[in-house]
Amino acid sequence: MVMNTESNISIEHQLQMVADATKAVTDSGEDLPKYQLAVQMLRLMNGETQVLKELPTLNKPVQLLQVNSQIDGNTLMAATSETSIENSKGLLGLTKQNIKDIKNYVKKALALPTTSEQATTQLGYTDYSPFSADHPEFSPSRFAQFYQPFHDHAEQWDSLERNIIEQGQNVGDYGNDFVKNANFVLEQIKKMDILATVEDVTITDPRDRKMQQALVTILERWQQETQQYYNSTNSVLASLVAYKACLVNTLHPSANSMLDLLNNLDIAQEAANLKQEMETLQKDINIKQKEYERACGLAFTGAAGLPLGAVGIITWAVTGGIFGAMAERIRKERNKLQEQLNVKKALYNNLNQVAGHVHQATDGIEDLSLAMTNAEIGLRTLSTVWESMVGYIKKAKGELESINKKDELLIFMFELESARDHWEKVPSITEGLLRLFNEADKSL
Repeated sequence: MVMNTESNISIEHQLQMVADATKAVTDSGEDLPKYQLAVQMLRLMNGETQVLKELPTLNKPVQLLQVNSQIDGNTLMAATSETSIENSKGLLGLTKQNIKDIKNYVKKALALPTTSEQATTQLGYTDYSPFSADHPEFSPSRFAQFYQPFHDHAEQWDSLERNIIEQGQNVGDYGNDFVKNANFVLEQIKKMDILATVEDVTITDPRDRKMQQALVTILERWQQETQQYYNSTNSVLASLVAYKACLVNTLHPSANSMLDLLNNLDIAQEAANLKQEMETLQKDINIKQKEYERACGLAFTGAAGLPLGAVGIITWAVTGGIFGAMAERIRKERNKLQEQLNVKKALYNNLNQVAGHVHQATDGIEDLSLAMTNAEIGLRTLSTVWESMVGYIKKAKGELESINKKDELLIFMFELESARDHWEKVPSITEGLLRLFNEADKSL
């Protein structure tokens, strides 16, 4: 939901209102079946804005929010950012620009010298030169130590990228398997003798009971396979979180420490003025980065302490979170500041060669952080998809196991047919994800 920009309502307050509105929808029984919600989340993450018009569970929370708060009473479409959704085609909330930023960072970091000899060649002076004697913090050996963590961090991306693409492949494979499995179960049920009767009779035929138990066993295996996809996504998510944690806890402090040393150099007044402007811009960027991460992440991480559930998560994602106009506005403001900072850095680097070598490692980590935030939110959403499907199949298994009458069996078939039809709509996410990475590679 988009709050009135003049409002002082906190993000936590916004999340609380989403949680309350979502609970009202759930209590009223108007929320979507788990399988349908999972499919709609996948379509949304693939950039399909049409999903917004197909989600009554989104309309209802937003309507409740508009009635029960001081939010600007716009329609759902006006309260979301279609541009942000369309820019995220390919799953995982990653845009082509995000991937370009990641690849630029990795390419540059892998080229950094990590030995004193390599650093001496790049810098043009040695550990024993007058400059190194006056400023040992900028000696070749010190630069090599400074560069090493950035180089090591970049080396980890290749396997992480493959795992992220594999998650897209998993969705495509699962969708195909879901349709095949559903069709098989439905075909076997149609062979049961009880369906040939007109009355709503009780299942008594031993062959029908045997088939019923066999299908329960199939659903049990189906549930276990879905759980494996859930575990796989969470494993990749953990790797991504660790990758981002290294960026935040190791590279950022190291970069800031080196930049502090750089700021202590006695340089020309013009460079000093540029330095002040860069520091101001960097602070503003950091503020916008935190605003963005809070707007995107709180609903997924549970940092606000609110059990939103799947409906609440997707409601937040397309209104206040990664797909919301609020997050889109913060992103644009942050990117505009970053563009200004990049211009200042280029001027500053021309005035100070050492600054250029420092910024060779530090430039781009803010853009990388933004991309990591988007990827993390995407993986958390995918994790919610798998969790929803595990819940649906577990429920279906229990229902099939307890069925005693023909009408109950027909209702079960109707539900399964509906789930199958929804999964047939899941787009080819793998192709979109691969296209994004390939286009980013070609543009470098």
